[in-house]
Amino acid sequence: MRSADEILDSAFRKSRKVSVYDKDRFYRLKKTIIARTDAFVTQIVSTLEKYVKGFPSVDNLPRFYR
Repeated sequence: MRSADEILDSAFRKSRKVSVYDKDRFYRLKKTIIARTDAFVTQIVSTLEKYVKGFPSVDNLPRFYR
């Protein structure tokens, strides 16, 4: 299990690699920021979903243990 800092660092590293091409500098910057934010959020959400799915659910426990 990774720490919160490791998860954030990983998401920042992956989001830095994202770039978008556009002829207009302003729109290129705007689209790149949006794409990087989306990549950052996607990375964190997918990592946290893995942890949630890996954790045992109370609903799946036998009735005796509830």
